[in-house]
Amino acid sequence: MTHSPPGLTIPSGLSPQRRRLLTELAARNDADHGEDLLGLVLSGSVGRGVATERSDLDVYVVLTDGGMGGRRTTRSPDVDEIPVPLSRLEEVPPFGSGGWWFRWSFAWVSRSSLTAPRAGCR
Repeated sequence: MTHSPPGLTIPSGLSPQRRRLLTELAARNDADHGEDLLGLVLSGSVGRGVATERSDLDVYVVLTDGGMGGRRTTRSPDVDEIPVPLSRLEEVPPFGSGGWWFRWSFAWVSRSSLTAPRAGCR
């Protein structure tokens, strides 16, 4: 059994399988990144509460800029794990410019975040 890292909050209403996947992902990232792991954000249809049984998990792994260390997005049928530095989340590209859509991924952060609150509530 994988134990949840301190501060991990998983949204209610997720299936036991999705809860297990998120707990394992959080524990692995906590072990791999330590203090460089600032948080996890559950996004996509599962994060918005509109998932079907065929939906995958879209999880942003929020790291310090120094903690990125060449990390790249990994995809599987069950989980897309997307590393992102906190500095990228703090930037808001102008509407219509390249990347402006990225912020919409986090429109439901307040109710769908998996948090390991190390970012000082930024």
